[in-house]
Amino acid sequence: MGNHTVYVRAKDAWGLYSDWTAISFTVTNSAPTTPVITRTPDGNSIAPGVAITITASSTDPDGDAITYVWEGRPAQTSTAYPLGKNVVRVKAVDSTGAESPWAAIVFFVADPNHGGGMTLTGPESVILEQGIAGATITSYTFTVPPVDGHSGQDYGRVRGYNVLTGQWDQLDYQTTTNGITFSRTLAAGIYSQLEFYYYTNHTCMYNKSNITYSVTFYFQ
Repeated sequence: MGNHTVYVRAKDAWGLYSDWTAISFTVTNSAPTTPVITRTPDGNSIAPGVAITITASSTDPDGDAITYVWEGRPAQTSTAYPLGKNVVRVKAVDSTGAESPWAAIVFFVADPNHGGGMTLTGPESVILEQGIAGATITSYTFTVPPVDGHSGQDYGRVRGYNVLTGQWDQLDYQTTTNGITFSRTLAAGIYSQLEFYYYTNHTCMYNKSNITYSVTFYFQ
């Protein structure tokens, strides 16, 4: 790789030479594409003890062999993820050492009996996903599970911090009587943080509903 110059001249049958001619060229190597992460099961909340399979897929424009560098993934298939929020990152590296940007996902290991998510303890609950440096958010899912017997004047909301305007934009809003789920795909390069909000006017939902979310990140 790099810049190269090749010199050539001609020789005839009498042993006479032409002038030298220089040919310059550059050999370049393209880095692999940003990996696409696949997670199975793909819900934002996975029960403890369930085997989670996480893989990545990338391509190399030059056809070089690719390996993956992982952070936060114990193995391709594992039950060892701890309760609560889990962040998994990956980048692709080709055989010449060229690296792709990182890709990352966030998901929760949680269930109503074992915890792991955020529990409603009052009328208003807010979760702030502060993001990852150098990345923007390209998709999210936010879930407040319903609680048996609850019927209230509730609503949920998701806002995103717009790095282009420096403002918080409302991305989702919906009224409900018992729990809610939002799921949305976002354009890359716009939102670096998310605010998940749920309001309920009934105490019967307190200390029961296990709020979780999942997020996909894109690194510039």
